[in-house]
Amino acid sequence: MKKTIIASAVLLFTQIAIFAQTPVVTPPSDASAQTMKGSRGKGNQRGKDQREKQPTMTAAVRAVQYSNQLKSALTLNADQYQKVLAVNTECITRKDAMKGSGDKGAMKTGKSDIKAYRLGEYKKIFTAQQLTAYQNMNDDKGEKDDNNDERDGRRKGKGHGKDGGDRKENN
Repeated sequence: MKKTIIASAVLLFTQIAIFAQTPVVTPPSDASAQTMKGSRGKGNQRGKDQREKQPTMTAAVRAVQYSNQLKSALTLNADQYQKVLAVNTECITRKDAMKGSGDKGAMKTGKSDIKAYRLGEYKKIFTAQQLTAYQNMNDDKGEKDDNNDERDGRRKGKGHGKDGGDRKENN
């Protein structure tokens, strides 16, 4: 009788221990799935290709944002602002149409055409002082891009061997 009670107790304790270690899996509700979107926790099993893209802003919204930046940086008046907004909306719409086509060669030439069109229109709209300020803004942006080009695509701490030398010199 004692053996039966001890065996039952051991069986009972092992069953409790096994059951305590088994996680309860429930599918997430829609609300919790939205909050977990993009998290990198253990519960997120989606791969990179399954992630949903952020909704892109419309051309009009982006044009307003860029025009507002120019308005504050160049102190545009209301008439200039409306003209700049129309030019920016046109350029962003054209750029989005090119991106939709998917032709990389056409995108390169198209971007330079759009840039030339935008600058030509701005020359008609801006005063001489505003135009020089605008060109200085773009020159500063170009210098930042040049600084990034000097890195050859490497970031701090990457691309160095044990001796810390440059990768190209070691080969």
